[in-house]
Amino acid sequence: MSDGTTNGGRLRQWWLEVHAKPVPYPTDPGRAAVPYPPSTRGQRHAFAQSEEYLLREIVHAGGWTRHVNARGDLTFVAPWLIQPRRVHASLMDDTKGRGPSRAQMQEVVDWLASHGALRALSDEHRNELVRSGEVERAAEGRTGGSVYDSPEYRARVEDMYREWDHNSCEVIPVKMLHVYPHLADADQDWQDSAGRAGEA
Repeated sequence: MSDGTTNGGRLRQWWLEVHAKPVPYPTDPGRAAVPYPPSTRGQRHAFAQSEEYLLREIVHAGGWTRHVNARGDLTFVAPWLIQPRRVHASLMDDTKGRGPSRAQMQEVVDWLASHGALRALSDEHRNELVRSGEVERAAEGRTGGSVYDSPEYRARVEDMYREWDHNSCEVIPVKMLHVYPHLADADQDWQDSAGRAGEA
């Protein structure tokens, strides 16, 4: 068999690459096993882009929650968490401000919540997460970002961090797997959750 160094080998390699089926990723939008809400073409694009970015956070919800619980200053054991406002800020950075609006991303959050896959935290728990984040940033010397920024800018950044923490949502793994069964292959956390769901 050609190793791709001959003309015929290079042609075969090119043909295989062109005709290869794309490998789906856990964060690819449009893979839900439940119906999507009705929408226009423009709305579908914004929904899909928001869904993709939220899925990036959802896939790593278990790891983020381990980090939060490791702080050791909460009066409750944090469930799997995502921060939709942080996700939206990341999307805005990547699209240079031309991505879906915060309201459009909230539509995806609301859709997932309608299927029981996301749930709002109590105000008490939200406030604890805000305080926990403040303590961690202060201990690490990164309150409000860089010490080289102006006090006004650092205050705005710190307000943004507080907002992200306060906007945290709980991920319900078994329900999220009902919406996105393919997440069972995303990582070990999701594999374990799928296994527990299968045993229930």
